[in-house]
Amino acid sequence: WKQVGADPRHVIAWSLESPDAVGTVRHEAIHFLRHTNALTKPEWDTLSNAAVKNDWLDKHGIPSRYPDLDTEGQIEEAVAEEFADWRRDKGLKLPEGVRSLFQRVDALLRRLGTAMRNILGKNATADARTRAGGEIRIETAAPAAMAPSAQRQPRSRWMRSRSTRT
Repeated sequence: WKQVGADPRHVIAWSLESPDAVGTVRHEAIHFLRHTNALTKPEWDTLSNAAVKNDWLDKHGIPSRYPDLDTEGQIEEAVAEEFADWRRDKGLKLPEGVRSLFQRVDALLRRLGTAMRNILGKNATADARTRAGGEIRIETAAPAAMAPSAQRQPRSRWMRSRSTRT
């Protein structure tokens, strides 16, 4: 697959032909939320400290998979991998504070999925695969073709609460 969109920090792209397309979206969502400042610095510090203290880098083979990334980049990859793993197995033991952050991210992704199905229809995945040659993309800006009623939807509770934090 190829990167889509002008600013990679504001686009999530993935192949529907991936053996774990949903896991990929969950992983990429962590990068997206971090780079759009949807996670506050204290929230990110909680996650990155947990990655280091709980050795998520080695658990997920991050140094060998991403040898060209600096430490910060490798930590981000470890957090993204751990989130995807937790979502597959919610019984996974997590440190204090991490579970609640992961739950909030998961709830946001579920709301986004519901919104996409409402906008694109129940067969959105099959339709998108046909139109995009096996790729889907989500951009932060609302598409011009989106129905006006969908554009006026209030932001999620999680995102509203985020905008009031410093």
